[in-house]
Amino acid sequence: MFGKLTWSAIPFHEPIVMVTSAVVALTITAVLAWVIVKGHLPYLWKEWLSSVDHKRIGVMYIVLALVMLLRGFADAVLMRSQQAVAMGSAETPSSRTSGRAAAEPNSSPPTSAGGRRR
Repeated sequence: MFGKLTWSAIPFHEPIVMVTSAVVALTITAVLAWVIVKGHLPYLWKEWLSSVDHKRIGVMYIVLALVMLLRGFADAVLMRSQQAVAMGSAETPSSRTSGRAAAEPNSSPPTSAGGRRR
């Protein structure tokens, strides 16, 4: 049914992704629980979700656009935080050049485009 999607594809080892997913799941659960407990579900279904009134459809469209804007903002924050974590573990340029110099002790100085040494 899901093709090659298995449990190993879920990034349980990535804390940023898992915390974000948990916050989204808890927020959705909290909003649904609040709507059901307060008794607003029949009103929302009859007056808003199954409405054919063009003004209500427009309001729902704008609300959906705002939700997607917040989702895009959350995705941007997630990508930036992943980049920040990745940049913290990268090696510095000085460690690369010192490692190369140690590996090539008899290297000659660089030559110019004509092949002559300076």
